[in-house]
Amino acid sequence: STRKPGLRALMDVARVDPSQVDATSVAFRMAPRINAAGRLRRADAALELVLSDDGERARTIAAELDHCNTERRDVETRILFQAEAQVAAAPAESAAFVLAGDGWHPGVIGIVASRIAERHFRPAVLIALEGDQGTGSGRSIPAFDLLAGLDAASSHLLRHGGHRAAAGLTIARESVDAFRDAFVAYAAESLKPEDLVRRERIDAVVPGDCLRLELAEELERLAPFGMGNPAVSLLVPSAVLEDPRPMGEGRHVGFHLKSAGTRSRGVRFGGGARLPVPEATMVDAAVRLEVNAFNGMVEPRVVLRHAQAPACAPIEVLGEPSSFGDGMQAELDRRLEPWPGPATGLEGAGRTVRDHRGGGIAGLLGDLVASGDRVLAVCAHSPQRAGALESRVGGFALVSWSAIEDDPSIAARYDHIVAIDPPPHGHLHAALERLPGEGWVHLAWGEAELRFAQRILEWDYDLRPPLTAVYRTLRSSGAVAAHACEALLRGEGPQRRSPALAGRLVRVLSELSLVALDPSGPSLAVLPAFGRTPLESSSAYRAYRARLEEGRHCLTSSAATIAA
Repeated sequence: STRKPGLRALMDVARVDPSQVDATSVAFRMAPRINAAGRLRRADAALELVLSDDGERARTIAAELDHCNTERRDVETRILFQAEAQVAAAPAESAAFVLAGDGWHPGVIGIVASRIAERHFRPAVLIALEGDQGTGSGRSIPAFDLLAGLDAASSHLLRHGGHRAAAGLTIARESVDAFRDAFVAYAAESLKPEDLVRRERIDAVVPGDCLRLELAEELERLAPFGMGNPAVSLLVPSAVLEDPRPMGEGRHVGFHLKSAGTRSRGVRFGGGARLPVPEATMVDAAVRLEVNAFNGMVEPRVVLRHAQAPACAPIEVLGEPSSFGDGMQAELDRRLEPWPGPATGLEGAGRTVRDHRGGGIAGLLGDLVASGDRVLAVCAHSPQRAGALESRVGGFALVSWSAIEDDPSIAARYDHIVAIDPPPHGHLHAALERLPGEGWVHLAWGEAELRFAQRILEWDYDLRPPLTAVYRTLRSSGAVAAHACEALLRGEGPQRRSPALAGRLVRVLSELSLVALDPSGPSLAVLPAFGRTPLESSSAYRAYRARLEEGRHCLTSSAATIAA
C-alpha cells in the first residue's frame, strides 16, 4: 500500500489491488504503462505522476499513461504481424533475422524483436525505416553474442552499441540488404544446430494433482523472480491442453490443463489466441504455477512456458517368455495346487510404501526417472501397458504381476517399485513390502488402472468364452499345427491371447480329453467326444476359477479401491 496519489492512480488504471501488489503486478501491469509514455510520447509523464501530490492531476496523468500503453500494444501488434510475414518469407535455414519496415515506431521495435527472438529462437534485429536512414533494435538468444554480430557487420552501419543480449543501431536505408547478408552469415558461422534448439529448464517433475493452491503459495515465497532468481519451472508429463479461449484481445490464450485425472486453469501469455500444440493431444508441458487473484477469488493457475510431444526413453519389458511356445509350455507345467504357493524370494529388508493412488502414473514415473534412480513399474499386462505408455513416458523397466509372482528377484536391483495397476491377488498385495532390494514401493493406480486390472483378470481367468471359441474352431478343422496352431490359440482382435492364457486353454481341454497336444510342433488335434463334458470336470478349470473369484474379491477390496 502507498499514500502517493500517483501510484494509487496508476494502480487504479492498471487494475491492481493495492493490498495485492507483487513483482508480477509491477512488472506486467504498472511498469508497461510507465514505459509506454517514453516509448511513444514524453518520458517525463511517468516522473510527474510519481512526484505529484495532486490526486486529480495524478488521475489525469495515469489515464494518459494507460492510453499510451493501449496505443503501444496496437502499434506492437501491427509491427509484429508485418515482421512475422517477413520471417515466413525468409529461408527456412536462416540462423538470424534482420527485418525492416517503413512506418515502424522506433520505440516499439525492441519489444517486437524480443517477441520474434523468443518465438523463433533466433537472433532478431528490427529496423524502423524513415527517409534515408533506419533505427534498429536487436534481441538475442543465449548462445549468440549480439554485439559481436553487429561488430562483424559494422562496415554497413552508421553506429551501433549494446551488449550480448540486446543492442541498437543506426543504418542507411541503402545498406540494409548488405547488413542483413553479413549479419545472417556471421550468425550461421557462429551458431551450431544445437544452439538453435530451445532448451527449457526444469526444476521438478510433477503430476497434475500436485498443481494445487498450497504448492502455488509455497512457491510464491521464493519470489521475487527475475534473471538472478528465475521462477520455478515444473514439468507436467503426459498432459492435455484443452478448451482454448482468447484473452487480452487475442494476445493471450486461456485453457485447461488435464493431467492425472485433474483439470487446472492455465494461460499462455504473448503467444496469440491459439495453443502452441494441437488441442487435446498428449504433451509434456513446462509450466510455472502461480496464485491467481481475480474478482475476489484466489486459485492456482499454470502459466505455460513450453509444450511439446513427449520425447521418451525406451521402456524395458521384463519377465515375458522368449517365444509363444515357451510361454505356453510354462503354463502347462505350472503347479496349480496349493495356491498361493510358498512365499519364496521375498526376503527383502522392508521397502517403504508410499501411497500416491489417484495422482496419475505418468507424472510419478517421470519424476522418479528424472531422479536418476532405477525404476521398475509393475502392471497387469506389461505388453499392453508398454504400448500405451511408450509415447508418454519412458526410461524405466516394466513387468507384469504374474512375472513378479513367478520370480520376485526381478525387483531386487531397482530403487523404486511402482505399482501402476493394483495387485490382482491378496498375497501379491501382502508381498509388496517384502520384495527383494532396498528402496520404496509406490502405490500409483487410479480408477482407470483399477478397471484395467479387473478387465485383464477377467481376460486371464474367465475361461469359458475362449474355451468355447477355440474348441469350436478346432473341431471344424480337425487339427492344426505350427503357425496355424499359434494363430488359433492367440485369437483375433486388438487384444490377442497371451502364451499363458493359451496354455490354460490347452490344459483344460487336454484334461477333459477333448484335444491332444504335440508340443514339438506345436500341434493340436481333436479327440472323439461322447456327450457333453462339463468344464468343472477339469481340476485346472476349477483352480483357475478359484483364482478368478479371489481376484475379483481382491480388486474390489479396500486395499485396491481408491478413497473418495
